[in-house]
Amino acid sequence: MLDIERIIQTGIPDIAPVYGGVRGRTLSSHKQAYAWKTVVAAGIRLVIDLRKDYTSDKYSELCRQFGVDYYHYPIDNDRETIAQMVELFPLFCEKIDQGDFYIACAMGLHRTDIALCTYWVFHAADKGIYPPSIRGYRQINGHNTDKIMRVLNAFYQYMTERDSKEPMPIEVFKERKEVIIDLSRDVKEGYIDTHRKSNQLVDYFDPDTNTLDIQFKGKYPSNVLSNLCSNGFRFEGMVCSSMEGFLQSLKQKDKDKQRQICSMKGGKARKQSVTSWQTDQILWWKGQAYDRQGEEYLKLIRRAYQAMFDQCERFRAALMTTCGITLISSGSEENPCKTILTEQEFCQILTDMRDS
Repeated sequence: MLDIERIIQTGIPDIAPVYGGVRGRTLSSHKQAYAWKTVVAAGIRLVIDLRKDYTSDKYSELCRQFGVDYYHYPIDNDRETIAQMVELFPLFCEKIDQGDFYIACAMGLHRTDIALCTYWVFHAADKGIYPPSIRGYRQINGHNTDKIMRVLNAFYQYMTERDSKEPMPIEVFKERKEVIIDLSRDVKEGYIDTHRKSNQLVDYFDPDTNTLDIQFKGKYPSNVLSNLCSNGFRFEGMVCSSMEGFLQSLKQKDKDKQRQICSMKGGKARKQSVTSWQTDQILWWKGQAYDRQGEEYLKLIRRAYQAMFDQCERFRAALMTTCGITLISSGSEENPCKTILTEQEFCQILTDMRDS
């Protein structure tokens, strides 16, 4: 089994675990020569080189000397390289899936981001594997994801032309790209950047208590997990533009009004909130009455969240980045007679989906 902690302790610049292997600065540099014996002893069995124009045999020879396999997977956005990436992609994915690898471009940042994002969008996401951390194209460091998007778009287009069919529905592709963009904004080491603020978003992760407060104005993934976020899904024949839209629609007996509210974004849907349901504690879904304090009502809510989890890549990826973290939602009404969903109910539903 790969001893990742031992590799991290070498101090290789930008070293980090990823998908059962590690990423970092290239081991072909003389500056990392000191680390070879340690990374091999820690269990590295394969080096993946992402540099397009690297033609020297030095790296492959170093790998041979240390008994490690060498694999070249060039990354760029020109058509010739994209074609090569697509043809080599099945083998590339197979090698990542096997783990025990060291993947790097020159600096272990930007092309490595592109390679791992391509792996996730076109392969790993279908297996329910969470997306990679973004370490090079971070907005807090003045970068954006334009180059990642160019490669992903070119990759998608080439596969479509080659196979005469799309590799996935365009809606799914767009959703997965949105996940990558979200990750570039506020993520550090796979979850939350706890040291910086950007775009006036607040960091609601507390490292002392290991809790994440779900708030719409919070940094990723707090904001994406909020019911106000535009996580679209279809539930029992109804199109929902946000979970807030679905929840607020339950206060309406009229089916047409309910459908209208379901289609609303979070902020607009919240403005449709009414309190008249509190008198008899009855809520409605598609003509059927539900007792707010009854078991069937909570089953309905759980089914809706499960539908969003199953259909919305963005929401699912955000939730899975919180593994091991306790979810809270401060400021929420705790009296079930006054709210359609309490903090405890909300956080328990998300936790159960995440950990199941």
